[in-house]
Amino acid sequence: MQVDRDIQALEVAIAQMVQRQEQLQKTYLQAIAPALRNRLFQAIFLFCTQNCPEAFLSLSAIERCTLQRELREIGGRAAERLHTSSLPSTDSIDAALSEVLGQSLSESQELLSRYQISAPGQHIQLATMEIETGDRTLMTLRGELRVLSARHAQHLEQLRKKQWLKVVATAEEAWRTAWVDPSD
Repeated sequence: MQVDRDIQALEVAIAQMVQRQEQLQKTYLQAIAPALRNRLFQAIFLFCTQNCPEAFLSLSAIERCTLQRELREIGGRAAERLHTSSLPSTDSIDAALSEVLGQSLSESQELLSRYQISAPGQHIQLATMEIETGDRTLMTLRGELRVLSARHAQHLEQLRKKQWLKVVATAEEAWRTAWVDPSD
């Protein structure tokens, strides 16, 4: 039956897409981790030198080195969190990236507060979109993930329709098989 062949072809295509999507997600997360760490450091650098330069300059050389070491540790943890993420969809990547970035910014803000580097109403600013901006590899990978995710959704919808057609055809066949004409 043609519907069965269509369903089988769609199932194979979907399985291949899922495999490719997992591969792309892994590559993307490996690529974005250092970009996240670097952008986080840039945002903190700007905060310390442009928003609170006096507070930063009031630290001793040892305190500055310790602060920077602790900030590197926060960046390392952020990268590690992304490496250990297992994400089934592009939406999950966005959610995980936002969560990791939020945690890292919060930890960084707390660390700066401990060193008394803060200004009323000012916080370290970094959006997830800024991490990808300017990195062709990340933007290309993200684009591929979006396209693949859309194709995956289309194939799933086609599969549902084909499965429905099969159920309808089976029901019609069962009806015809069971039908007894009273005039016979």
